[in-house]
Amino acid sequence: DALLAFAAAAGLRVTTNCELSMRWALLLLAAGLGDAALPDVARHLDRTGKLKFTLPVYRALVRSQPRCVVDDFAQDIFRRTSAFLDVGVAARVKDILATPIAAPDGAPASQQLPGNGWAGGGVRRLPCVGCPKC
Repeated sequence: DALLAFAAAAGLRVTTNCELSMRWALLLLAAGLGDAALPDVARHLDRTGKLKFTLPVYRALVRSQPRCVVDDFAQDIFRRTSAFLDVGVAARVKDILATPIAAPDGAPASQQLPGNGWAGGGVRRLPCVGCPKC
């Protein structure tokens, strides 16, 4: 993939600069690379606990596909890193991970599923697209 080749040439996959690694993680998640994005996202979240570098990545994670993989991944990363996060940052990440996510912008309302167990009802995250487990 051209995006991963560019990242290797530019050193984005191994940078220790939190601003760059956050932008790289967000780009990977927006590109919909699924499992291929997760190691770089994990590397970023393992290295930083600052609010401005952490929350945008968790927000992007909860909107990513495949749902069954990304939800487990986000919870695992949070469990692993929560000890070094500021209490306020950890509380906000917990809120992000627990928030129901609606269908993507422009998706028909028929793709939105009822709350089914989410606090306050609302809209539940979409299942994986074409995933046999979901």
